[in-house]
Amino acid sequence: MSQELSGLAAYVRHQYEVFRRHRNNTASGWSDRLLNAMRVFNGQYDAAKLSDIRRFGGSEIYARIIAMKCRGAFSLLRDVYLSPDRPWGRIPTIAAIDSD
Repeated sequence: MSQELSGLAAYVRHQYEVFRRHRNNTASGWSDRLLNAMRVFNGQYDAAKLSDIRRFGGSEIYARIIAMKCRGAFSLLRDVYLSPDRPWGRIPTIAAIDSD
């Protein structure tokens, strides 16, 4: 039993390392994409974009449209899944009723 557990632990550890290397790989760029998504959600420009805006003399106000869409989706899903009323239903067909 302990040999099976140590084999399972080695497999999980190996998979963790594979995914960690993939996330940090510059070719796939998952870390950069996740950081960019977090920055957009929080309403922050990246350093290069902010310096371009300042050099141009534009407004640094971030619209945060993504955060608004996320809140709307969260609210909709919460209403659907946590409501005691079910907005869907199943009505048996005539064939299903006749087969019983």
